[in-house]
Amino acid sequence: MRVSLRALLAVCLLAGFPLLILALVAGLVVLEIIAIRHSPISALKLAILTVPAGYALIRGLFELERHKAEEESGVLVTPETQPELWALVRALADEVGTRPPDDIRLVPAVNAAVAEETRLLGLRAVRRHLYIGAPLLAGLSTGELRAVLAHELAHYSNQDTRLAGLTYRGERTMRGTLSRLNPRDWFQRLVRWIFFAYTKLYFKVSRAVTRRQELAADAASGRIAGPATAASALRQIGALAMAWRFFMNNYATIGWRAGYLPRNFADGFGLLLADSSRQSELDEIRGNPDDEESPYDTHPSMAARIAALDGMPPVPAAPGDEKPARAILRDADAVVDAAMQAGLVDEAKRKQRVDWPTLVHVSCQHALTEEAAGIFAGAARVLGRPATLTTLLDAVDAGQFVALADPESKPAEGAGPRAQREFAVTSAKPRLSTVVQVALADAGHARWTLSWSEPATLALDPPYDTEVKPAVDAAFEGDTAPLRALLGKAEISLSYQPLATTPA
Repeated sequence: MRVSLRALLAVCLLAGFPLLILALVAGLVVLEIIAIRHSPISALKLAILTVPAGYALIRGLFELERHKAEEESGVLVTPETQPELWALVRALADEVGTRPPDDIRLVPAVNAAVAEETRLLGLRAVRRHLYIGAPLLAGLSTGELRAVLAHELAHYSNQDTRLAGLTYRGERTMRGTLSRLNPRDWFQRLVRWIFFAYTKLYFKVSRAVTRRQELAADAASGRIAGPATAASALRQIGALAMAWRFFMNNYATIGWRAGYLPRNFADGFGLLLADSSRQSELDEIRGNPDDEESPYDTHPSMAARIAALDGMPPVPAAPGDEKPARAILRDADAVVDAAMQAGLVDEAKRKQRVDWPTLVHVSCQHALTEEAAGIFAGAARVLGRPATLTTLLDAVDAGQFVALADPESKPAEGAGPRAQREFAVTSAKPRLSTVVQVALADAGHARWTLSWSEPATLALDPPYDTEVKPAVDAAFEGDTAPLRALLGKAEISLSYQPLATTPA
């Protein structure tokens, strides 16, 4: 009863938002009519204040009524293509006492969700959708997947999805209305304060309802899959969310600027999860679930959800629960990989696809080549002529270390000539090493190596792996001959200039 009253209050507050808009607009119109009767000049001054505010409010009202269907993303899986997955979903729907979804999509997110197309403000359900995150299929066990799906389907049985669409549009309208009111205008700032207070109250009430719904769905998940398995799924989701962000930011898109993408996302994500060093990091996340919670959160904290599951009576694990979740799919590698790539923007279609070792090499080489090109350009500005390896080495021979030094780095104010020279050497030496490394990689004598536990490293072929550093050190001690000889042995022309690598 307590939940029903909160839900009813949330719906009433949502319905009251357009009424508040109409009441304020009506009040502004009445004020304008009174002002016109009093003085046209006063009415004009008042209109300058009230018309912009009234326009923003009316526009917000129409936003609530207008709903544009969002384009469906992800990979649609049918009962014909994935009968085992559909059989599992239907069996779980029976267990929670609800009708199964009308379609299932695999999406590129560490999340599972249900949605329902409704009519008559949520009173009549038209079509049900289930979304399953591809990273979950890559990282969960079958038992944990059962727990996640049972949780989502429980939202149907609790009818949590009926008003979800209307609530989403209402929240979007409230935010949009606030954003259109100009905080620099004192009158609109006053109106904004009224709506902000109303929106804050609505969010606090509605989010309390959704948090209770999540706990109820967790209880259904624990009852069906077992509380230990459901809690394990929650811990895994927290770790997978962190791993997926890290994977997308540091691996999958590492070659974006260079024009490359990995040929297979799923393989790479699986290797990252399997790496022993990453496993220890993920174990740390699993063992320390988030315990922060705000009145405006849609979900209780992960720690609170796990604690609630820990208080439930145990349920024996089902046969096969220990298998990887992806085992339930047919042609799992291709399906999971397609789902992981479903969220890529159109520009991704123009990227060249390569295997993971090649991706890391060309991406790191591209970044280092850009850095080297900047070094050459800076030297050219200082020396007043085009820069090549010969130019740089001649500048080092002449003690013009400033040509190679980082222009953004300056010695301490008032530093003497000797201090300035030492500062220039300290800045120039690693920059010359960068140039040499790029040249060796371009000549095929060095390659960036892939690692799933640490940043990629540049591996130099023998004998360059032991000769580069002494040769660069000697150059800054007054003798560039060893470095010139090393470059000659590598068949690198002294007229070399770095060129950015781009896909063929």
